[in-house]
Amino acid sequence: MGFSRQLRQETDDLWQAIFRHPFVQGLGDGTLPEEKFRYWLRQDYLYLKEYARMFALGAAKAPDLETMGWFARLFDGIVNFEMEGHRRYAQRFGLSLKELEEGEMAPTCRAYTRELLYTSWSGSLGELTASLLPCLEGYAETADYLAKRGWPQNPFYREWMEMYTSKEFKALGEYCAGLLDRLAEGQPEDALRVWRDRYLHSARFEYLFWEMCWQEEAWPV
Repeated sequence: MGFSRQLRQETDDLWQAIFRHPFVQGLGDGTLPEEKFRYWLRQDYLYLKEYARMFALGAAKAPDLETMGWFARLFDGIVNFEMEGHRRYAQRFGLSLKELEEGEMAPTCRAYTRELLYTSWSGSLGELTASLLPCLEGYAETADYLAKRGWPQNPFYREWMEMYTSKEFKALGEYCAGLLDRLAEGQPEDALRVWRDRYLHSARFEYLFWEMCWQEEAWPV
C-alpha cells in the first residue's frame, strides 16, 4: 500500500465527517442556501490564490524536470481553470471580479492558507506535497461521493460536482498522490511522521473550511 493510501485510511473518520457535513450534503441534494454558496465562492477564490503559490514553490523545490513541469502545469490549472470557473460563477451571481479580488479572508481561511504557506516555504518537497494533497484529492472524492447519491437540480451545484468529478481534475489528485508515494520511498520514519502531521492538519482544515462556510464565519471584532 502506498504512503498516500495509508494517510487516507488513517484519517477516514475525518473524511466521513466531511461527507456528512451539512454544507456538503446541501450541495449534493440541492438544498444549500445560495448565500452560503456565494460565501464559499468568495472565500475559496481567496484560498486558491494562496494555494496556487504552493505549486510555484513546489516547482522550485522539484528535483527533476518532470516534477517541475507537473507543478508548473498544476499552477496553470489552478489559476486559469479552477479560478476561471469561480470567476464565471461570480458573474452569474452578480459578483464582480473586484469583489472577489478585494474580499477579506475569514479567520479559518487565513489560518489554513498560512499553515500551507509556512509548510511550503520551510518544509521539504514531501511535506509540501502531503500538505496540499487533502484539498486536491479531497474535493474529487467529495464530489464523487455526492454524485453516487444523485445529481442536484440546482445548476450551480451540479456544475460544481461536474468540475470536481471531471477526469482532468481527478488526474491532478492522482498524480499528486503518486508523487507523494515516490517521495516517501526510503524516507526515515521521523520524516514520514512529519509528513503525516502535515496531511492530517490540512485534512482537518478542509473540514473546518466547510464549517466556516456553513456558519458564514466573520471576524468577531
